[in-house]
Amino acid sequence: MEPVLLREAFDDPAWCFQPKWDGIRGLAVVRGGVARIFGRGGGERTARYPDIAAALPRAVGTRDCWLDGEIVAMAGGRPAFERVMRRAMSGDLRTPVQYAVFDVVGLQGRDWRRTPFAERQAQLERLVRAGGPVLATPTVAGQGRSLFAEMRAGGWEGIVAKRADSPYVAGPSPLWRKVKVRRRQLCAVVGYTSRGGRCRSLLVGAYDDEGRLVDLGGISSGLTEAHLAEVGAFLRRQPPAPPPYPVRRGRGVDVTFVRPSLCVLVEFAERGSDGRLRAPVAVGFVPEAEPAAAVLP
Repeated sequence: MEPVLLREAFDDPAWCFQPKWDGIRGLAVVRGGVARIFGRGGGERTARYPDIAAALPRAVGTRDCWLDGEIVAMAGGRPAFERVMRRAMSGDLRTPVQYAVFDVVGLQGRDWRRTPFAERQAQLERLVRAGGPVLATPTVAGQGRSLFAEMRAGGWEGIVAKRADSPYVAGPSPLWRKVKVRRRQLCAVVGYTSRGGRCRSLLVGAYDDEGRLVDLGGISSGLTEAHLAEVGAFLRRQPPAPPPYPVRRGRGVDVTFVRPSLCVLVEFAERGSDGRLRAPVAVGFVPEAEPAAAVLP
């Protein structure tokens, strides 16, 4: 079951609210005391997470259940997506992960998908024992705004709202809604990439407290072909500049740096370990802003 995106958090006594884990979706099946883990598309992932598979039967105290949750790697008290991705890609067991369970889909031979979410959550809280790499996702009834504010303050990805009376259905459903925390950064446009003479993305940066230009990555989301053509024409008229930092070049892609002369407001999820913005989207250009105003918080 997948939540649909909602722009703002809300309060409603008919809804339950949970933290949104920033990890990798995982369905866990325990049969005869042996756990197997599957990905969103149905492929088995048990070999990638043998530590979770080994801990699950003991953590849930049953030999037969079907769970839905998120595999996460924590850092600084919050999920770190890059850490869990490194674990998933490399298989290096030295990166600790946890399985955050947020739903009970079946238990002891009974299909729970038609059971209301509030009952499934109550069963989950009784089922999962505290401690170890398996944990139950906490749920707040009715108060979505306060939970969202807490998640935003803690640097989490957001919240998921679920109707208390909702069944578990396959695919996206308005009975589950996600509200993501999005951050904003004023960025200086320092260059662009092009292919076949057409501008494909903007290279953006911001200044640190020592006045150094920091690489925030490239951005194309939120920009139409018309935007890119217009901005590309403007940037081609600007004085060229030496690269302020190394940049990776794709095959057949040209990279051009210019003297910063344009600012763009960017909405993003977080800054990755490489300093670049994750999931950036251009909100709009700010022609009245000086590039020197693009500073890191």
